[in-house]
Amino acid sequence: MGDLIAAAILLIVAVLFYVASLGLPPPPPALPDVLGTAIFPQVLAGLIAMLAVGLAAQRLLRMRREAIERQDLLSLIREHHLVFKSLLLFFLFLLLLKPFGFLISATVFLIAGQWLLSPRQWGYLPTIIAVSVGSVLVVYFFFQKFLFVFLPEGTLF
Repeated sequence: MGDLIAAAILLIVAVLFYVASLGLPPPPPALPDVLGTAIFPQVLAGLIAMLAVGLAAQRLLRMRREAIERQDLLSLIREHHLVFKSLLLFFLFLLLLKPFGFLISATVFLIAGQWLLSPRQWGYLPTIIAVSVGSVLVVYFFFQKFLFVFLPEGTLF
């Protein structure tokens, strides 16, 4: 089941990647034989789509051969609840990135992620906070001072 979900997500990403590449500038009219800047992302999108279809086909054939007993969605979520909670937390991080910026969003994401995946004992909380704040500050200063890549500042703060 997980392979089919991954294949569907990859197929959606490939389509979005291809659609985004359509906005790239075409080759100059003086050079009609040049492929242009959009060719590389379009080829990658095609390869991702073909691999996603292959992954889905492989999984469907395996399911047909093995006669796997069906699982309903609720039992799948119960079985893999940490994966779904982590994905939800990641998407929440992405939503909070623009209004709150990298420092606040990444710190909250790391604290929540470590709390989610660790044994929930209050004695671990100071360590979780220290590791999260330290990691975010190291990443932030490394990107700012050494790579000169400016991370999102946030619109609210």
